[in-house]
Amino acid sequence: WRGATFSEVGSQKVNVFQSIIDLRDQVDNAKTQSTAGTISNQSVKDISDALDVVIAKQVELGVRMQRAELVFNRSELQSETLSVQLANNREVDITEAISRLSLEETALNAAYAVTQRLSSLSLLNYI
Repeated sequence: WRGATFSEVGSQKVNVFQSIIDLRDQVDNAKTQSTAGTISNQSVKDISDALDVVIAKQVELGVRMQRAELVFNRSELQSETLSVQLANNREVDITEAISRLSLEETALNAAYAVTQRLSSLSLLNYI
């Protein structure tokens, strides 16, 4: 984690936690020494720079999260759309199969009817 807390501000590296620890130490020293002048402006500037970096990283992470949520929502929508299309395709296939089977049944019944008529005919019917 230690390396992850460093960020570049301009050309210098700033460690947020170390800057805050340094300021705390300076405040503690100021309390014990009865002089308030021991807190340096550089410590305050370091903390300010470090917090600017942290805020910039939070903004960057927020933008990335929004993008990730957008991609996730798009994939959910696409998944739902594909599921609906798949269901429609399956329904169409079943409907087509039923239509074909109905046509084949009609043709088969017609063939049975013709066969039945021909089998009941005798040689006298032909003459």
